[in-house]
Amino acid sequence: MKSNRYTAASGFTLIELLIVVLILAILAAVALPNLLEFQTRAKTARARADMRSIATALEAYAVEHNDFPPNGEYGTLSFHITTPISYISTNYLIDPFADKEYDVFYGELRQRYTYTKVVTEDEFWSLFWSAQPLPGAEAVDSDSSWGNYNPGAFDRYGCWRLVSMGPDTEYEDASIPAGPFNINPLGLNGSDIPYDPTNGTVSFGNILRFQNHPEGIVPAH
Repeated sequence: MKSNRYTAASGFTLIELLIVVLILAILAAVALPNLLEFQTRAKTARARADMRSIATALEAYAVEHNDFPPNGEYGTLSFHITTPISYISTNYLIDPFADKEYDVFYGELRQRYTYTKVVTEDEFWSLFWSAQPLPGAEAVDSDSSWGNYNPGAFDRYGCWRLVSMGPDTEYEDASIPAGPFNINPLGLNGSDIPYDPTNGTVSFGNILRFQNHPEGIVPAH
């Protein structure tokens, strides 16, 4: 004889489902910052490794040519580092903190690390009149402050300077004007503040490497 009773189907109640969703949301909120911090650390490590490879290539080039390679377009590493002798596999190394950047004039060159050969004021004008790529004003050593150049650039950097924009994805802090007219109390241009993860995972500062210091630390004066 068949029973007329219906067996209730087992399943979650609405309250139980809401509790599960709440638990998942809490776990995601806890895990996401750790994931972002891990990604930032990984990108920082990659940028430093790339700069170490570039530095080795620059020094190898200098041994052969008794000079460092010229500035590339938009402050990038020039083709001289790969042609005709390949000192590094490619000069198109992407800054992991600028891989989505785009410039209206130079396009994807904005995504590459900034390389600057430090020059004297006379060398700067020689490059200018011969329509060659110019270094940023902060890497022009001059006896004067005219032109917003950087007196003592060779003492600060050596003969070259590499920059990654760092986790804040800003080249320099607008509140710290660059150039010798507006040196901040630390004695650094806005683009020469090194990234320090102890100030926060995404804090102001660039990942730097100079010829005279692998961590991009400007010597105290």
